[in-house]
Amino acid sequence: SYMWLFGDTLIGTVVRDGATSLRRVKRDKPSGGHLVRNSIGMLKVDPQTRRPRSAMSFSWTPQAQPGAGDKAAFSLLSADRSSSDFVWPLAGLSFCAPTAACKLYIVASQCGLVRGSVAQLLQADSFSVKGSIAIVVHNPQDPPDLWTYDMKRIPVPAYDGMVTWHAGVARADEQGLPDEAGDWLYILGAQGGWTKQVLARIPVADFAKLNFSSMQVWSANASGAAPAWNQQSALPPGDGFAKSLVPIGDIGDSVQEAGMWFHPRLQLWYIPMASGDKIVLRTASSLTGPWSSHVVYQIPEPWGAEDSEYAAYAVKAHPELAHDDEIVLTYNVNLRNDPLMGRLFEQGEVETYVPAFIRVQIRG
Repeated sequence: SYMWLFGDTLIGTVVRDGATSLRRVKRDKPSGGHLVRNSIGMLKVDPQTRRPRSAMSFSWTPQAQPGAGDKAAFSLLSADRSSSDFVWPLAGLSFCAPTAACKLYIVASQCGLVRGSVAQLLQADSFSVKGSIAIVVHNPQDPPDLWTYDMKRIPVPAYDGMVTWHAGVARADEQGLPDEAGDWLYILGAQGGWTKQVLARIPVADFAKLNFSSMQVWSANASGAAPAWNQQSALPPGDGFAKSLVPIGDIGDSVQEAGMWFHPRLQLWYIPMASGDKIVLRTASSLTGPWSSHVVYQIPEPWGAEDSEYAAYAVKAHPELAHDDEIVLTYNVNLRNDPLMGRLFEQGEVETYVPAFIRVQIRG
């Protein structure tokens, strides 16, 4: 079985609207509501054919009281958070120690609703990314609705949202070579504003304890110094911390929702991303680079049309569905100016906000 992490999840049905059109219908509030902030999908895959054995099953937290509305699979545990804060899980991996039960390690974004003058301009609530959350699920072999977990804010010596550590995770050795038994958990991050991709790492054993005191970042600890792995806590705080990070991509080569995987046949790390109306693979032999970019897919109309009202994002790889000479990707498309997601329930939008699949063939 393989686990898929979802952010905002629409719940309801699809009905025929006229002779040829389909339309979403919201599930009503007494039945649990039509939106949860995150959910879990479980998929069983045949290892020979790399095809699903059955439909994906979904889990979230059912409503505690009738009419209260269902809740997300993961909710913030901290008592000092705003009541409107929520979690979008963005990447994860499983860890099975030789003498202990398997765990699930997840990185997620902590988001909060933006109201007031900003919301008035949008004529709706919007959100801001406040930081990054690490989650350790203690019993991932159980059904998701029975999971127990701990979480902690990933510390950053800068103001909220300036640097985030939730774009992707991978396990590797100290040299950054792929190793499913490696001692290090590498975390793909991003600098805010004009996004630049950055990189951190932490011993797997420390992530399991949600102890980030030994977290290292790919950085330069002085002007003109060569990039190296430095303790995050040893670098200057605030703007100085952001400036000390050494990006692994230029502006336009980075996104906040990405991920990183290693392809055994190519012997390359890769980061898939959406760039306008194209899907791009960034590849490198080492996690610290240098990285190069390759266009692998043109997003079709209407989602990829020039001046489109749609935006493509959240490109993810699914090695469990790919043969040795393939890379299987999904990407999502959403409407740019629909913060309450109401237009997704209109006629003609039933295929919007549904993961689209791409199968990339490797030749040579």
